[in-house]
Amino acid sequence: MSKLDTDISGLNEYIKKLDQSTDKLIETVKKQAMQDAEVLAGKQRANCPVVTGELRESIQSFCVQQGDMIEAGTRTNCEHAVYVEFGTGPVGSKNGHPLDSELGVVRKADSWRVNIPGVGYRYTEGQPANPFMYRGIKEMEETIKEHFGSAVKEVMK
Repeated sequence: MSKLDTDISGLNEYIKKLDQSTDKLIETVKKQAMQDAEVLAGKQRANCPVVTGELRESIQSFCVQQGDMIEAGTRTNCEHAVYVEFGTGPVGSKNGHPLDSELGVVRKADSWRVNIPGVGYRYTEGQPANPFMYRGIKEMEETIKEHFGSAVKEVMK
């Protein structure tokens, strides 16, 4: 045997295991992502201001897979959810939402004139932001990272 010849026994079995680990990894991550999305939805429901419960009940978890891409999270179809999450500015709340700077939201100190159907013109300062969705994801951020890492380690054993 020359210096360039290499004898690798078990290479085919190793390659087969690597091929199978991709499918196993995707399934493991998908399962964990759905579990995390359900926990996240629970946290977001707990952070909701309760008036009628409509907003709280509208929060749903989801997990979809397209090829080897997995997307999981929460959503709501409640019409007023965006107004609760981000406020009805531009004054809304002096503190605003934690993502204001990223979203380009500028708040001002003046009231503004609005026409409320059936009521007439009024001056308003808006509803303060109450970021129930954002707080939930911030609470789960480190946990999601840990769970993803654990899933990868488990499959690659």
